[in-house]
Amino acid sequence: MAYELKPQPFDPKELDMLLRRFEVNVRRQIDVRLVRELRHDLLDTTPPYLSRTPLLRLARWCDTEGGVYEDAMLVAREISMLLFGKVISRRELKT
Repeated sequence: MAYELKPQPFDPKELDMLLRRFEVNVRRQIDVRLVRELRHDLLDTTPPYLSRTPLLRLARWCDTEGGVYEDAMLVAREISMLLFGKVISRRELKT
């Protein structure tokens, strides 16, 4: 199954809230770059678009192992559901 790289219509306020929650839950500062990329692509650009790099990063976060990452992983899954109507798969995107 191939994923459409373009997100479905979404509520920008809800995405902003989820991005803030994700940022609070990541443990490493480098992981905040996903928030910056998603915010740029989907909230700061008209029309919104999602470039491949943050799409792949989001897919990896949706399927992350380890208890220290679990809180952020759960928020990443919520972001995926908002954008795609499903949790995107790192295996299917081959990342």
